[in-house]
Amino acid sequence: MPGTAAEVIFATHRPPWPLDNGARIRTARLAQGLARSLQLTLVTFDGGPAWDRPAATRAELRALVPGARLELVPFAAVAPEPGVFGATASAAWGTYATPELRAALARLVAERPAALLHLDSPGAGLAGHGLAPGRTIYAGHNIEHRVWRDVAARRPAAQRGYVEAEWRKVAHEEQRCWQGADLCLAVSEVDAAAMRAGGARRVEVCPNGADAHEPLPTASLAAGERPRLLFVGFAGYWPYEHGLAWLATEVMPRTSVLLDVVGEPPAEPVSGPGVTYHGRVGDVAPFYAAAHALVVPMFEGSGTRLKVIEAAFLGRPVISTAVGVEGLPLRPGEHYLHAETAGEWVGAIERLHADPRGVAAMAARARDALAHLQWPRITDELAARYRRWTSTI
Repeated sequence: MPGTAAEVIFATHRPPWPLDNGARIRTARLAQGLARSLQLTLVTFDGGPAWDRPAATRAELRALVPGARLELVPFAAVAPEPGVFGATASAAWGTYATPELRAALARLVAERPAALLHLDSPGAGLAGHGLAPGRTIYAGHNIEHRVWRDVAARRPAAQRGYVEAEWRKVAHEEQRCWQGADLCLAVSEVDAAAMRAGGARRVEVCPNGADAHEPLPTASLAAGERPRLLFVGFAGYWPYEHGLAWLATEVMPRTSVLLDVVGEPPAEPVSGPGVTYHGRVGDVAPFYAAAHALVVPMFEGSGTRLKVIEAAFLGRPVISTAVGVEGLPLRPGEHYLHAETAGEWVGAIERLHADPRGVAAMAARARDALAHLQWPRITDELAARYRRWTSTI
């Protein structure tokens, strides 16, 4: 019954199904965890832009977050202003701040005057701005404008001007979300510092996590066997698309390894010797079982990678750039194989053969270092924060 437990209006522009990328997984796990002990209303769009694959049905969302009230808002993109560069709203996030979403959130806030308003994406953050003074949480998955800014220099010349303009719009929108929230949730202290510098009044860390797993048996390497590397994720995401293309062209020809790419592939995947794009799969477990290491060839980005935590729980070593493990309590050489240049990547791959015991010990240390990043623990702590907050309203 209303009033018997803390209430949360949980809004996200992206329906958290299917669980095919880190953003959807985080949103789903937070919503599921909060719904276990709080009264939760999940607000999201019924539909969305085709590129975002808005395939979730009402039945799938109900099954995903049982017990939650579900509010689906028809999606109609905000009409852009004349001229892409003259528009004040970004195409990435401003298009989701629709009058329909804002009206739905305003109604729910009015109906539940003690409920917290959890805005789980910049699109939802813009739509919910100013609706629940004293009760608004903005939960950023990344510092989004940093991602756009860093990829701008690597986009083709024909796209560069658009991306440059877009990251500046996104930066303005993010600052608006940070400054308008009573509490900002960051996934790491790195992102928290950026939010504080951007004017956020109160920032706390709610980290990314993974589901608990028992470590898999070590994938041993026989003499002369080709190591098998694994990449997991939405490879159409620009930082991943660039990193994989670089790995396929600059590293793979210099090694004899195999690379399995699991997840939505880029629109134009770059092939290379030993590279196989598997697309979306029903179960990633067999790929982890066969892999000798997870790879994160990432040169731009923000937030933290769920795939790194998952690999650690499964006992798989990680080869990564510094950006790929940013925000996680991992040190190069102690918890993961660090590589930036093509030569360093080749050297890290060679260690899989040359020092299997050392690499296995490294993976075990990573598992210990990240053991606290399990979704039930993370969401229980967040629910406890929300209960303490609502008890003072």
